[in-house]
Amino acid sequence: MNINSAIETLVSKGIVTEPVSVNKLSGGTTSEVWFVSDAHQRKYAIKFNEREVLEYETQFLKTYEETNWFPKVTYLDGNFDFLVYTFIEGETDHLLFRESLLDKIISLVRTYKIVDIPGYGWIDSPRDWAGFLQGRVDESKERIEEMALVVENQLVKACLKEISTHSFNKYLLHGDFGVHNFISKNGELVGVIDPTPVVGDRIYDVLYAVCSSPDFLNAITMDDLYKSLSSLGYKRKIIFCYLVVILYVRIGTCLKYHKEDFEAYLKLFNKLIESEIETNDSYYKRRN
Repeated sequence: MNINSAIETLVSKGIVTEPVSVNKLSGGTTSEVWFVSDAHQRKYAIKFNEREVLEYETQFLKTYEETNWFPKVTYLDGNFDFLVYTFIEGETDHLLFRESLLDKIISLVRTYKIVDIPGYGWIDSPRDWAGFLQGRVDESKERIEEMALVVENQLVKACLKEISTHSFNKYLLHGDFGVHNFISKNGELVGVIDPTPVVGDRIYDVLYAVCSSPDFLNAITMDDLYKSLSSLGYKRKIIFCYLVVILYVRIGTCLKYHKEDFEAYLKLFNKLIESEIETNDSYYKRRN
């Protein structure tokens, strides 16, 4: 299936009306995505990817079709050759990093739904939650060790153990909830695209977003973060442990895709530990 065949299908089903304008979009790592507008000024995105990827993305988008944060599924080809969804207009590189962005993320995550789906982690390869997080840490550890870099692995290990004792409701998460998938207008968040669904604890998506840019981490204080997540029912200790783990994972990710950010992330990782040591109720102190 190619874009011309997809357009013919959509025209024949009355989803789009000729003449149709088509432009290929850049930025996807595994997907091929096209922007489409028709004679009635309706605007859509057409995505090509593997069958399972499109199937699980559709599941996520339909779960949250009542919210305005995510695109709406318009059409899914019966053979899962392509997915059509509403196009969210805006930019992906002019987001303003400030406390109000964190507030919006918390508001968005409040709309997440508890689900009854087997296992945890990637929706296409379920396992237990601790195993999912350990797998993500192991991937980063391998990249960090390949470059002979020193990051405090023992603290990460201790935090993983602490998280394994934490009970939580099972939510359907976006899974790739980073600023690279945030759409903004005038610097403000208006939508989120390209889910890679994960089943797990919703704090994961919040901290994944915060850790997806060193600029975001620098724009907010730890007190801002602790206060925002405490409104979702999380205690300081578990917030700190999740932050350590997810920031460590992000360090490994940046070594693969954005090596220029490594020094900034490492500085933030060390700053996190130092600020926690200075806190009277420090989990880091108690562990040592």
